[in-house]
Amino acid sequence: MQSMDFLSFLHPDTQYYIKGFLVTAGGLFWVMAYIQSLRVGFSLKTYCIPFVALFLNVGWELYNTIRGFMIAGSYFLNYINAIWLFLDFLIVYTFWQFGRNQSQQRSNFIWIVIGLFLAGLIINHICAVIYTPKIGANYFGLCINIIMSFLFVTNLIKQKKNFTHDLLIAIFKLLGTFFLTLLLGVFGVTRLGGVDRAMLLLGSIVFVLDIYYLYKLIKAGYRFRESWNLKTITT
Repeated sequence: MQSMDFLSFLHPDTQYYIKGFLVTAGGLFWVMAYIQSLRVGFSLKTYCIPFVALFLNVGWELYNTIRGFMIAGSYFLNYINAIWLFLDFLIVYTFWQFGRNQSQQRSNFIWIVIGLFLAGLIINHICAVIYTPKIGANYFGLCINIIMSFLFVTNLIKQKKNFTHDLLIAIFKLLGTFFLTLLLGVFGVTRLGGVDRAMLLLGSIVFVLDIYYLYKLIKAGYRFRESWNLKTITT
């Protein structure tokens, strides 16, 4: 199925332009989330992305950037992945420089980091073998997204020290995943076999968690203006 039945009234050209908007908006909102993470991280000497999801994500992005250019060459999403990877390396620096607690500063912690990074590579490769590289990347990417959303919520509830929550990051992450979920799970991508209901399910789980996280942030006093002006609350 190329798109959901209720979208059949849309002209194919209209659907094409909508899909172009969704993939562009999804990629750019995630870039904005990363940039805001770096703004907050370097300005307040903190980190803003849960480290488990961060290192899994670095493995995912490295694999898919290299594999993407090998398979598809000069393709828009490959450049987006490359940008994500570069920004993630900078976010890793903010975690390593400002975010590690006492136990994470021990020498053996590096093996946990390496393990998470390798897990991101290996699981992604397994998904690529089972589902094809592009579909496998989407499935595992959204699974990492679920882990990230869950850890954002738990870090806020537990008031995790050395970790900074930010309203803009939450909004950008929500919108980036939402647009990509609409693209893959509602409109469908022809080269990926059309509408993918599994992607819609995984994306919906992320959406629910992100909405809840956004609600908890607003309830806790986080506001757009303070986030923009880097006057966010640091736990």
